[in-house]
Amino acid sequence: MTSDRYLTVAEVSAAARRLVTRYPGPGRLRRVGTSRAGRPLEMLSVGHGPAHVLVVARPHPDEPVGAVTAL
Repeated sequence: MTSDRYLTVAEVSAAARRLVTRYPGPGRLRRVGTSRAGRPLEMLSVGHGPAHVLVVARPHPDEPVGAVTAL
């Protein structure tokens, strides 16, 4: 979130790409599907190991803080 608004989908995607560029070993961004609107659905993976956590960003239009939490 910026000081006056929540991040857009494009800004969240760009932030995820920056994370993968900054941490190329543990970070990976891949397309896992397509939305009904035809936009790519991407998954950001960080790290390796036996335990996994799934964080979903933007699950609902009324919950825009999810993207900031995920990042």
